Amino acid sequence: MEVTHYSSQLKDIYMDNSLDKIKNFSDKKINEDYKLKEVCSEFESIFVNQIFKQMRTSLKSINPKPLMDGGFAEDVFKDMLYEEYSKLASKYNSIGIADIVYNYLKGNIK
Repeated sequence: MEVTHYSSQLKDIYMDNSLDKIKNFSDKKINEDYKLKEVCSEFESIFVNQIFKQMRTSLKSINPKPLMDGGFAEDVFKDMLYEEYSKLASKYNSIGIADIVYNYLKGNIK
């Protein structure tokens, strides 16, 4: 009778550990998915920022001497402004590059 009592206790301990392992695995998987989504969103932000930089460069080549030029300070401000624009575009999925990259990396594209 004592043997069955101990075996049931061991079984309960084993099941509790298994459930903890499953929960930890699940939490780890969710955390990895979240991190992957964040990295994909950052990639989209960087990509969009590069597009904005090329657009500004092409505008400078069209009009090399504007009437009003803010100089270096304006260039720094515009860099920061367009960086924030690209972060917002990525955050609100306005372009969708992050979703495409995420699905590709997760293997969901068939």
